[in-house]
Amino acid sequence: MNSKYPPRLAITIGDPSGIGSEVLLKAQTHPDLQKNAEITIVGDRPLLRLAYQQLLNHVHQSAMADPDQLSWLDMKSDPDLIAQIKVGRGTVASGTLSFAYLQTAIQRSMAGHYDGIVSAPIAKGCPGLRHWSCSNTGTAPLALTQCAGRS
Repeated sequence: MNSKYPPRLAITIGDPSGIGSEVLLKAQTHPDLQKNAEITIVGDRPLLRLAYQQLLNHVHQSAMADPDQLSWLDMKSDPDLIAQIKVGRGTVASGTLSFAYLQTAIQRSMAGHYDGIVSAPIAKGCPGLRHWSCSNTGTAPLALTQCAGRS
């Protein structure tokens, strides 16, 4: 772990068809987050941009970060896979992408690029995540948790 401050965090966009994009965009507006961490978003920028444009119909712009103003590791995934993403409907493609984002963040963290990883919600049926994570990081089985504050 790098002891520099602020910590370098990778935040994946999670399942691109799910609520992760909205959670991520809203969280990025919190001043404490920007002040206390160096954030890199891991995912496909066009998918987060699409979610942002769709959310503007329901959420005030000041309540969300503009994806183009964030620091990115743009995955530039297969366009055929991206074309299969339908917001609000989980598919094999959205599960595949959510796993790829997390896999990349873990690999880059193990290589020293990040001090920690946060993931927006991923596809519930993401196959092999626990096994892959443990075998590639040399760790004991991990628990995936979901935390939420009161609103």
